[in-house]
Amino acid sequence: ENLRYIEMKVPPGTPLDTLTIARIAAEEERGRKFFGKFMALLSPGIPEHFAKVVVATGKIQGLAQRNHPVSNVFVTFETEASQRRVLEKFSVGKHAVKKNITSKLGDDKYLFNGRILDVKEPEEPSAIRWHDLNESGRDRRRQQIFTILTTLAAIVVISLIVRAVNDYDVRLSAFVIAIFNTAFPMFAKLLTSAEAHRSESDKQKSLYFKVALFRWVNTAVVITIITPFTYSLQKDQGLIQQIYALFFAEIVTNTGLQLLDIGGHIARHYSAPRAKNQWSMNLCMQGGSFDLSERYTNMTKFLLLAVWYNAIFPSALLLCSLCYMIN
Repeated sequence: ENLRYIEMKVPPGTPLDTLTIARIAAEEERGRKFFGKFMALLSPGIPEHFAKVVVATGKIQGLAQRNHPVSNVFVTFETEASQRRVLEKFSVGKHAVKKNITSKLGDDKYLFNGRILDVKEPEEPSAIRWHDLNESGRDRRRQQIFTILTTLAAIVVISLIVRAVNDYDVRLSAFVIAIFNTAFPMFAKLLTSAEAHRSESDKQKSLYFKVALFRWVNTAVVITIITPFTYSLQKDQGLIQQIYALFFAEIVTNTGLQLLDIGGHIARHYSAPRAKNQWSMNLCMQGGSFDLSERYTNMTKFLLLAVWYNAIFPSALLLCSLCYMIN
């Protein structure tokens, strides 16, 4: 990634050997003034990326001199039939693997040094997070507990903010909820990036859980908790007015941000014409990236809000369908 960034920034045909990149990085760093040094803190340039390459290279050279125990073994097969046959022969329960109940296998020749192997079909090679395979189960659970507790703390803090704004104006609190629903996935991604996952699908599951929990509570549950029961059917400050305002705010914020696409317009109209080569320009023309977990939680959020308040506001189902049509 760092080398790719450097390749995009240097003129076409520039050698990418270590000495050449070091010279370019030194010249760029020497030519920086005060403003350039400040901007380098916000947007790292070639010197910063080259420093990361040097550090990573040193770590790799150091780790290559150590002995590492094998934690996972990946086996490839010529045909899918061979793979299925092996998986069938080694198919035993988790309890048998953990307790090493050798009688569960049909033949002792399938044992490895007298133990049952935990054999399963892996994810696609591109979906495996290779640098996280050596993490122990205890460390994984510790990391996930910490991130979940952080998510719960964020829910409590934002719920207090929503309550304070709701006491001032119901419609404004709806937009505050919508803004937090849009911004929280970025915070959840930072939390999830601190966790170790064996595959990208496991990472997406963890991200989905955090975002879904936050959006469900922030969208539907918080309004019920902070609104007194006697205010439920009031005209101005009641639940019905709040639900309508919340649907309207979600439609405006989500649709508006998707249509604006500020980052995409900057990349296409500012960065692309200034790209050093064709490959860099093509990257600027790509669409915005998104996570499936975020899109799914966005859908379930509207459905939960409609079903949660369907008893007192049946029109919420119509507003939910409208949100699905627009988004």
